[in-house]
Amino acid sequence: MPHRYPRHWEADVVTRDGATMHVRPILPSDADALQRLHLSQSEQSRVFRFFGARGALTAEELDRFTQVDHRSRVALVVTEGTSGPLCAMGCYDAVDGATAEVAFYVGDAHQGRGLGSILLDHLAAAGRERGFRRFTAEVLPTNRRMLSVFREAGYSTTAVVDEGIVEVSLDLTTTTEAWRVMTAREQYAESRSMLHLMTPESVVAVGSGAAGRVLDHLPALPRWDGAPTGGRVLAVVAVDDDALAGTVRDLGRAGVRAAVVLSGRDTTDAAWHLALLKAARSGGMRILGPGSLGIASPAAGILTAVPAPRLGGELGVFAQGARSSAAILRRLRARGIPVEGFISAGHRIDISGNDAMQWWSGDGSTRVVALSLDSIGNPRKFARTARHLARTHTVVCHIGSRTGQMAPPGHVVRTSPLPRAVLSDMLRQAGVLEARDLDELVDLAQVALRLPPAPRHRLRLAATTAAAADHVRRVAAGRFECADDGEVGVAVDLPLPGDEVSDPGWAGSPTTWTLAILDRDLPPALAGTFATDDAARAIDLAGRVAAGARPVDDSPLVHADDAVPGRLAALLARAAEGPVDGPLAAEMLACYGITVEPTECAGTEAEALAAAARLGWPLAVKAVLPHLRHRVDLGGVHLDVHDAADLSHAVAELRDRGVALVELQRMVPPGPACVVTAVEDPLHGPVVSVALAGDAVEILGDVAYRIAPLSRRDVSELVRAPKAAVRLSGHRGVPAFDIAALEDVVARVAQLKDDFPAIRRIELNPVVVAAAGAFPLAARIEVDDTPRADGVRRTLPTLPTE
Repeated sequence: MPHRYPRHWEADVVTRDGATMHVRPILPSDADALQRLHLSQSEQSRVFRFFGARGALTAEELDRFTQVDHRSRVALVVTEGTSGPLCAMGCYDAVDGATAEVAFYVGDAHQGRGLGSILLDHLAAAGRERGFRRFTAEVLPTNRRMLSVFREAGYSTTAVVDEGIVEVSLDLTTTTEAWRVMTAREQYAESRSMLHLMTPESVVAVGSGAAGRVLDHLPALPRWDGAPTGGRVLAVVAVDDDALAGTVRDLGRAGVRAAVVLSGRDTTDAAWHLALLKAARSGGMRILGPGSLGIASPAAGILTAVPAPRLGGELGVFAQGARSSAAILRRLRARGIPVEGFISAGHRIDISGNDAMQWWSGDGSTRVVALSLDSIGNPRKFARTARHLARTHTVVCHIGSRTGQMAPPGHVVRTSPLPRAVLSDMLRQAGVLEARDLDELVDLAQVALRLPPAPRHRLRLAATTAAAADHVRRVAAGRFECADDGEVGVAVDLPLPGDEVSDPGWAGSPTTWTLAILDRDLPPALAGTFATDDAARAIDLAGRVAAGARPVDDSPLVHADDAVPGRLAALLARAAEGPVDGPLAAEMLACYGITVEPTECAGTEAEALAAAARLGWPLAVKAVLPHLRHRVDLGGVHLDVHDAADLSHAVAELRDRGVALVELQRMVPPGPACVVTAVEDPLHGPVVSVALAGDAVEILGDVAYRIAPLSRRDVSELVRAPKAAVRLSGHRGVPAFDIAALEDVVARVAQLKDDFPAIRRIELNPVVVAAAGAFPLAARIEVDDTPRADGVRRTLPTLPTE
C-alpha cells in the first residue's frame, strides 16, 4: 500500500556552483517532464543509465518510474525552482527489508553541479527512515562520474567487477567520514550561494512607495531599470509589502541572485512570508530579510540604514532583529571596532546565521564571529555549522531569553517544550561562547580580537594595595595556568581613548590598575586601565575566550557495530503509535545492544513467589504506581529481598499502602542511579540527556543535554556535565564507578534515537552505575511516526508552514 506523500522530503538545496534548486518526491504527473529529460540526453548518458542505447521511454516504464509507494520504491527529482523543468532523478527499489538498489539520471546540461551527490544524500536519508541500511548499484566501469559520487560520499563502500559491471555496495550508517563529507560539501555550496550577497560586482536599489524612503539613509545607489542584469548583482529592495513578492520575482527573472530586503519589518503574516520565499526560490535567488537593517562587506560597502563601524577588521557580525542589529552597530562604533562583514537578517526567512557562518568559514579574512539570534530555525544544523566554524574561528553568540520557547513576532519557527538549557548546552557542544547580553557579546568579541593567534600571553599587574592585587590574582589563577616565569596568562580589552600611555613602570607603584598584554619578544603594550572589579571582569571574559577555544574534536561518531537496525525497523512497523514498555521495549533496545534487566509483575503473594523462583534471589520489589515507582524513601521499593519470608513481608507492606500489583526484578550491584533520555524534539531534533536520578533531576533540574549525532567526546562530556555527576567519579572517599559503561549505554541510545525519528522518546530510568557495569532497570519508549524536522540532508532553510 502506498505511503502518504512524504512532504517532509521536499527541500530547497544549493548546488556546487551556488545556485538554488528544489528536491521533491516524484509525482505521476512528472511523466512528460521525465520523458523530456530522457530525450534531451546524449546517447552516452542513456547507455550509462540503461546499459544500452534507448529511444523514448515506454508508457510502462514511465509508470514504473513515476508511480511509487514511497517505501519500498522511492524516487526523488531535482527541479529549477518549485515548478521549473526537471533536471535530475534518483530512485531506489527494495531488494529485501534492509537493502535497496539505487540509480541516478542527471541531465547532461547539469552535469558537474553536484546533483548526483545531493540526490544520494536525500535518498539515503529517506532510505534510513524506511529502515534500509544498505544501497547497492550497478555501474558501467566507464561511468566515472557516478563511481566518484559513490566513492566520495563518505559511506563505507565496496565495489566488485562482475561480467563487466561494477557492483557497488554502500553501508548507509552515518559514519564520521560521511558526516565530514556532507558538512564539507554543505559548507562549500552554501558559501558559494552567498557570493552574490557578500561580493557583488555591482549594487542596485529598488524602491517605491512609503517603504522606499529608507533608501535615503544609504549611500546613493543606481536604480534598477527593470532590464536583465549580468554578473553578480546585488539588489537592495524597499517597496511596499503588497508589491514585494512581485518585485522579487521580477528581479529573479532579470538574473539577480541576491537581494537585501529592507522593507517588511512590521509584517508578521506567515502566509506573506511564505509567498515571498517562494518568489525568491522560483528565480534561484537568496534574500536577506525582510526587515533587514542592511549589510556591510568590503565588496558591497556599507549598506546599512544606521551608521556602521568602518570596514577592515577581522570580525564578522550576524544579527537578526533590526533593533538588536542597530544596538550592536552602536556599540561597535563607540569602541572603534572595525568589521570584516555585517549581516542583518531581519525576519530571516531565507539567509540565516547558518549561511553567514558558512561564508565566514571560508572567506579567509575573518577570525572572530559574533552572532545575535532572536530565533533558531534549525538548531541541529546550527550546531554542526558552528562546530565546523569553531575549529578555525572564535565564535561568540547571544540568544534571546525566550528563544526556542516562543516565536518572536514575524519569525515563522518551531518551538520546543524542552528547557532553555538545551540551547546553552548545544552551544557548548559546538564550541561556541554564549554571551548573556549584547554588551557581553561585544565584550567577548573584543577580547577574542585582542587575542592574536600567537600561543602565549601574560598578565602583569600593578596595584596600589596588596588586597587589590591579591583579588585579581585569585580571579586570574582560576582561569589560567601560570606561564614559565610564574606570571598568569591572560588577554584583555582594547584601550579606551586617552588610555594610551608609555611604559607604566612595573617596578613602581602606579596610581591606577594596569592590565597589559605582553609578547615575549616585544616591549609591554598597554591594553587598558580598570578599576579593581572591572579588571577582574576583564580577566574573567578573557578566561572564557581561552576556555572556549576547544581543540578540534576529531573523535569518531558513536557507532555500535553489533546494532541490528533492520530488526528494530521490523518491530516498529508492527508497533502501534503511543507508549511501549515491558518486553517489547526491551526487545527494541536489544537491537542496539542495550540490555534491560528482566522484570515480572505479580498480583498475589503466590504469583510473586513463582516469579522469584524464575528470576532468582536477591530481588527488588517495586510498587506499580506512578507516585511510588522508584521511591525507596516513600516505601515504594523494597531492596535486597533474599528469601520467601522477606518477599511475603514486602508484598504485605505494599498492599497496606494500597498497591495491588508489584514488580519483581533481580538485584544488580549497587551504585548511583542515573536517568538517560532521548527525545525527538520538534525544534532541536534528537536530543539526548543525562541526569542523576532523584531530586537532582526532578526538583533541581540538574540535567545535561546534547544533540545527536554524538561524537565520543560528546558522550564523555555529557555524562560528566550534570553537577551531581561528581558522585560517579568517587566522592568523599567512595571508589569511582564504571563511567565507561554508562558512556556505552548513552552512546547506544544516542545512535538508536538518531537512526529512528519514529521513536519519539526513550527513557531508561533508572540506570544503575556499579563498580563494574551499568544496568538499565526500566525502559519506556514512545512511538510516533511524525517526520523529523531536520535530518543530515543538505537543505536550505524552509518555513514550518510549507
